[in-house]
Parts: sequence; structure tokens; C-alpha cells
Amino acid sequence: MTTKKKEQAKVVSQEQLANGIFSMWIQTEAAGSARPGQFISMYTNDGSKLLPRPISICEINKEDSRLRVVYRVTGENTGTEEFSKLKTGDAIPIIGPLGNGFPLEEAAGRRVFLMGGGIGVPPMLETMKQLDAKKIAVLGYRDELFLNEEFEKNGDSEQKSHFICCPLLTVGAMKKVSSHKIVFLKYWGAKIDILEKKKLHKQQLLEEN
Repeated sequence: MTTKKKEQAKVVSQEQLANGIFSMWIQTEAAGSARPGQFISMYTNDGSKLLPRPISICEINKEDSRLRVVYRVTGENTGTEEFSKLKTGDAIPIIGPLGNGFPLEEAAGRRVFLMGGGIGVPPMLETMKQLDAKKIAVLGYRDELFLNEEFEKNGDSEQKSHFICCPLLTVGAMKKVSSHKIVFLKYWGAKIDILEKKKLHKQQLLEEN
């Protein structure tokens, strides 16, 4: 059973990974009991924002008592925008780890597909690192890749992770659209292939840059 409490974590480092996407390492006691699939709640220093922001755990470093969170800035004057301005040494109130986490032991020795889209991608990274199984990641992005190098580094040498960019639809909207209208840009390293399920007119593809 994991323990959770509110504490003042310390920012170790922060960087921007993509447009609106930030990665932050924090020093926290929560790292000692955290497991893949859990999250932490991060509080702002703005007294008008009483509720914390739940942020998925991307990586866990128990040895140095550190957690990595990768999050999206959701707009101006938001809690996530405040987080993006924090620098090394700044304090941030958090509570965690929260949630049940993933049952990794049930996947031991099996072939596992890790699937995530958008800001649902980050928690798959620590999951991939700790899984004792044959694993491959299938990850969806709206327009810009992030964390792809980390996934390729931690994936099986015999399998390549698949990075899918869908410029016409968000990942969550795919199920609402008939399959023949979906066009993917699929990235394998630097190689880009356009995949079509059925022929589409040119104007239905990508807009001119």
C-alpha cells in the first residue's frame, strides 16, 4: 500500500519539450512509494485557485527521491501556466502518490502493447521501463512528437515503437469518424509515411503548409 501526504517538493529541473508541453523533475518523498500509472496533485501559489492539478507521473527515480512529470499548459492564467514558470530550487506543494497504478505483475512474460494519446503518453514511459514483458508502444500525437526518443531507448530492440500524428483529428475523436476518412502520419525515426485505408481526394488530405 502506497503512502500519500502533502509536502513541499522542490523543482530540480524544467524544460519545454514541445509547443505547450513541459517536463519537470521534482525532489519529493512521494518517489519512494510511487509506481507506474499513478499521479500527483500539484498546487499553485495562487490563493484564488484552491484545487490542485492532477498530473500523471512520467518517470520515477527512487534512488534520488525524484519524480518526473510531463504536462500541457492549458491556457493563460491557469495553474499549469504557473507550473511552467517554476525554476530550479523553487518549492511546489504536492500530494501523492495517488491512484492505484498499473498491475504490471499481470503482464509479466507476455506481449504488451502500451497505448496512449496526447498528454496520456507520459505515464506509459515508466510503465515501459518497469514492464518485464515483450513490449511495444503505440502513441498518438495531435501535431508534434515528444518523449519519442525515450520510448525508443527503453523499448525492445526487436520491436519499434509507433508514433502516430493525426493532423486532421484528435486521438479521442477517431472513434466518432468513419474509418475510411482517417489519415495518419506515421513516424519511424526520420521516415514519414502517409497511410490511407481507402483512397481520398487530395483536398481531404493535409492542408497546404
